[in-house]
Amino acid sequence: PRAPEWLPYTEGHEKWWDLILDAAAESGEEVITMTPEHGPPNYQQTLPYTRTPVADIWDVNHWIALRQQQRFADKFGEQFTSKLVPSSTQGIEPVMLQPGVVKPIGNTA
Repeated sequence: PRAPEWLPYTEGHEKWWDLILDAAAESGEEVITMTPEHGPPNYQQTLPYTRTPVADIWDVNHWIALRQQQRFADKFGEQFTSKLVPSSTQGIEPVMLQPGVVKPIGNTA
């Protein structure tokens, strides 16, 4: 969703969320939840033949969550948002996995 060629689609999706948030606010909803989920391979994009993920899925979902948190704060105020904080990988550039290295999916702790 951060790549320049995909950002217009991300922004288009955000326009739908703007409508959802506006409708919820107008109807008096006090709580609304948005959970970013781009799923594991094969739902996540992978490289041909190797099925290596093209990005770290946790990093992608965390980036989306931070972006939506900021958009929500801009719309309704910081006091009404979650308190998610950036990680060390949350720059504008996605974290790329090394070619041929498949990162474990899920909680490996």
